[in-house]
Amino acid sequence: MQPRVVAVIDLKGGLAVHARGGRRQEYRPIQSVLCDGADPLRLARAYRDALGLTDVYVADLDAIAGAPPWLDFYEAATGEGLRLIVDAGIADPRRRDEVLASGVSAVVLATESLDGPATLGALVRGVEPGRLIFGLDLRAGRSVVAAGAFWPADMPMDLIDSAVAIGCIRVLVLDLAGIGSGAGVASLAMASEVVRRHPRLEVAIGGGVAGRADLEAVAQAGVHALLVGSAFHDGRLGRDDLG
Repeated sequence: MQPRVVAVIDLKGGLAVHARGGRRQEYRPIQSVLCDGADPLRLARAYRDALGLTDVYVADLDAIAGAPPWLDFYEAATGEGLRLIVDAGIADPRRRDEVLASGVSAVVLATESLDGPATLGALVRGVEPGRLIFGLDLRAGRSVVAAGAFWPADMPMDLIDSAVAIGCIRVLVLDLAGIGSGAGVASLAMASEVVRRHPRLEVAIGGGVAGRADLEAVAQAGVHALLVGSAFHDGRLGRDDLG
């Protein structure tokens, strides 16, 4: 079965930017074959209209850095019929609730923003499990955690095991070093191991899609969803590839 394809929008300074290697200070406004300019709502519509995609992952980079989340954009995009998965640097229930209230489909609870399992547990309590996604952030296969965070063990699979024990049922494995590289899906072997070890989890992966062969590789690995950004913008993947 083909993985569900989730289009990507990285937000910074009110614009959709081109993410490369997790070096956020270097990100510049997107240039895409799908639309003119870097307006994120225009790009979201292009994903829907040109590619037939309604699932969109949004990395709100300003919010991840500590600024307020861009709720107006979330509300506008969901009002266009798009299902948003949003990483807005969520580390407390107040921000979790305000982002969910904007109408997004799910929020990401990412290791680069969490200070440990106690915080993750507090964020999971009282929320429908399907609306929360544990985000395992990696850099070249190594765990990325918040400064000062404490996890009993912080190897990637240890973090996944902790999240499952706390009650997470959806996971996103995202290798920051692979983003925008076009070098092939980073950490696919790790995601495949997560699928094998936790067969009830919904597992998504992102970072480094090169072309159509990656869709097939992700399907063979049993991974359920694949995040794609750069390969759409330069035309390496198009609607015909999504089948």
